[in-house]
Amino acid sequence: MIGRTLFISLMVSICLPVFLFGPVHARDDECALAQKIAEQAASEFKTNQKDGLKRFLQAHKMCPSDAEISANLGLACYRYGNVKEAETYLKESVAAGCNKWTTFNLLSWVMLETGSDAAKALEYAKKACSLNSNSAAAFDTLTRAFLANMQLADALNNAKKVRDTWPKDQQASLRYAEATDAYMACYLTKTKAGKHDEAIAGLAKIDFDPDIARAYCWALFAAGKTEGALSAASSAKKKFSSDDGLKTTFDEIMDRCIQARYQDFKAGSRETAIMAVDDMRKIYPNHQGLKDAYDNMFKAVLAEADTISVPEPMKIASVGKSAGQSSSLLEDLQGSRSGPSSSEDLLVDVDTNIPKGKGKNPDAIAVIIGNRAYAQYGHGIPDVNYAARDAAYMKEYVINVLGYHEDNIIFEHNVTQGSLSSIFGRRGDCKGKLYNYVKAGKSDVFIYYVGHGAPDPQGKGAFLIPVDGDAEYITANGYALDTLYDNLSQVPARKMTIVIDACFSGNSDGGTLVKNISPAMLKTASPVRKLDNAIIFASADKDQVSHWYTEKRHSLFTYFFLKGLRGDADSDHDNCITVSEMKSYLTEMVSYRAQRISGRTQTPLVAGDGTWELARLK
Repeated sequence: MIGRTLFISLMVSICLPVFLFGPVHARDDECALAQKIAEQAASEFKTNQKDGLKRFLQAHKMCPSDAEISANLGLACYRYGNVKEAETYLKESVAAGCNKWTTFNLLSWVMLETGSDAAKALEYAKKACSLNSNSAAAFDTLTRAFLANMQLADALNNAKKVRDTWPKDQQASLRYAEATDAYMACYLTKTKAGKHDEAIAGLAKIDFDPDIARAYCWALFAAGKTEGALSAASSAKKKFSSDDGLKTTFDEIMDRCIQARYQDFKAGSRETAIMAVDDMRKIYPNHQGLKDAYDNMFKAVLAEADTISVPEPMKIASVGKSAGQSSSLLEDLQGSRSGPSSSEDLLVDVDTNIPKGKGKNPDAIAVIIGNRAYAQYGHGIPDVNYAARDAAYMKEYVINVLGYHEDNIIFEHNVTQGSLSSIFGRRGDCKGKLYNYVKAGKSDVFIYYVGHGAPDPQGKGAFLIPVDGDAEYITANGYALDTLYDNLSQVPARKMTIVIDACFSGNSDGGTLVKNISPAMLKTASPVRKLDNAIIFASADKDQVSHWYTEKRHSLFTYFFLKGLRGDADSDHDNCITVSEMKSYLTEMVSYRAQRISGRTQTPLVAGDGTWELARLK
């Protein structure tokens, strides 16, 4: 359940040192003794939960009317895993007159887990918040209680308040995403059921979330309110200017509208189709797609043609979203386009049936970075088309094939220079997030970066380009490979695998990165170097371009790296993929396919012990 672990840690940090309450003076000798036993129980519980719980039960038996003992016993039961018993004792504490926010908060949380009484859980959550208006944990529980009671608008508004008040709280962001997904799913389900007015009215109530704004546009379109959908999409694009999804929503809806008119024309409704397009042109006179549609159909009528050639739908890159229940509902509204371009939405071979590795690696730590969205920063650097997909599927392989735990993966999209420093440390200081995650001598480390790289104009090295970087001033705002390798060499991992899918020549498959100097004049050091206890894979040599593999919707190197991990690199068929086998496989497949795609050379580089085992398949 989302947030349970974080919630428990919050409760522990608040309650464990003295549990829920400090000592009080009991009203009689028996209760006074019970209180002392409870204090001893709190101390024992830290080192031996079972013995500590026995002590609490002893204290409660001696003085069952003591609200504090009942509350502490409830918390102990919860931490021990006896959720039903925890609910019973926490209710006793409240009935005995307890007025502590921590008790009401935990009781609400427990009741939501047991599902005993959602309405009462909401009442207790509200009480906790009224007693402590400065607790992120209390307001997180309140959001969850609103969701359980299907008070979705209240849940979402409260989740936004928590996220805005505690912007660094990861749990607040997760709960906001959960509330958003539930809200969208509710009203998109109504749309799917044909309850368009209810769906539109519900989605229109929320004006602060770009995902809901996008869902609202598609709900209008599904209701046949095309002009309203286009108008809403245009307004939302301006309001949420940094949201990738809304940047294409207007064009996607307009494209669907144009395609529908083409189909009407082919079905015989020529006059209706032409005039519908002409009416739209009056509203959007500068839209090239409408102009082309009108011209094509009008010329066909003049020529008395029975059929016309229908252009393919626009190929607009989909935007990755969290895989909540609202995603599939929204995709249903958007619909799959007919014609050849529908294949763009199909998964390729490396995206499906990802194999399972033979073992688990619970202490292993991974960093997976996909830098795609460069163009929005206006530094003349093109986007890396498939970086988001590359990173997403690499994560799946790291979990399923390499056996890493999802909680041990630092997974980031579109990282800035500051984010790279936070993860890997700065020059001269290796202690970033990765360093802190590693268990010395126990953790294996896997690092994957896909995005742009750039050469040092002075020929002294190479840099990873953060999404807010400028290749013209890369020494000031890039992240030096030398710094990366220097810092990684100090991370006390058992062994390390580093995979870099980027080129450092000053060129890219999307165009030139360095505008004011010819790439031929640039000199770059090798993107790999030898590190103790490490293997380094780089997608291309220092003067080469890393290709995109458009047919497979991945970068070329990453596609074949994933394909190698699923077993294609296992040349001796022993279900063990070594570094040497992967190197041979990548050299052959990447080099050959690059020649076919562009006629240019791309040679992957590998540094390290070739006998190392990368993966072992079942």
